[in-house]
Amino acid sequence: MATTSVDKDSTASTAPRAGKHQWTPSEDAKLVESLYELYTMGTWKCDTGFKSGYLVQLEKMLATKIPAAGLRACPHIEYQVKILKKQAMAIADMFQSGSGFSWNDVDKMVEAEKIVYDTWVKTHPAAKGLFRKPFPHYDTLIEIFGKDRANGLGTTTPAAEEEAIEAGATNEFNGTTHFEDGLEGIEVSSTQPQPSQSGTSLGKRKSSDVWTRTMMDVSTSMKTLVDGTMVYLEKIGNAISEESILTKQISEEVQKIEGLSLLDVLKVGKDISKDSYMSNVFLSLPDAKRKEMVSELLKGRNPTN
Repeated sequence: MATTSVDKDSTASTAPRAGKHQWTPSEDAKLVESLYELYTMGTWKCDTGFKSGYLVQLEKMLATKIPAAGLRACPHIEYQVKILKKQAMAIADMFQSGSGFSWNDVDKMVEAEKIVYDTWVKTHPAAKGLFRKPFPHYDTLIEIFGKDRANGLGTTTPAAEEEAIEAGATNEFNGTTHFEDGLEGIEVSSTQPQPSQSGTSLGKRKSSDVWTRTMMDVSTSMKTLVDGTMVYLEKIGNAISEESILTKQISEEVQKIEGLSLLDVLKVGKDISKDSYMSNVFLSLPDAKRKEMVSELLKGRNPTN
């Protein structure tokens, strides 16, 4: 990975691409810091991700913290947020589904035998480039985006998972398996019945084991169905809410432009609101550029040409 002769902080977190900003570690830190501020505000984050317009808000925050970087919502910030989230989720997958990985909490990196990592990457390309690569923002990014993955299922940090494994933590308590999240009342005993001297008792024990396994399967299926339905309904509700908020915001900003008739406001507002990219670009522009963009739209031309 290329570095300049100025200082170590010039090492980019992603390889430079055409039209893309080459991010430095300090810029990554400020981006994650700003993301976390939005996350803790409670008004920009929902269970399925950040609300529309958050990239513009990040641009304003970074313009204050690192004005010399000249970072814009699109494509700079949007691209890097996707990269950081993908890398964090890739590391989480290693600890949730992989074997032979450990977390170095001092250097903040994943450790594993090279052959273990190479084998994993063959079927998990998102983990490419993470071998012994410091990733200091893992814990923070997992806290921010953990609920976004797996339809809202929580994610723990590698350090926490290793502690749980070392302590022998399980989902069992006093021999009873508990089904939670909507199925609190269902419990299935995992305690093995005592051997019986009679054939009748042995037959009853086998029947009981079959019934227990069947009920566990039914309970698991019910939980999966209920969780999936709730997540789907929540996503629909969030999408409708986000679209309404964005439409209102676009309409208010368009109305501030002088010289537009009511019909012009309605037409332009509809054209901009129906495209998330156009919406983010419009909201990131200064007033003069917004007026120029609206003028081009009213002429029936594509303002991006």
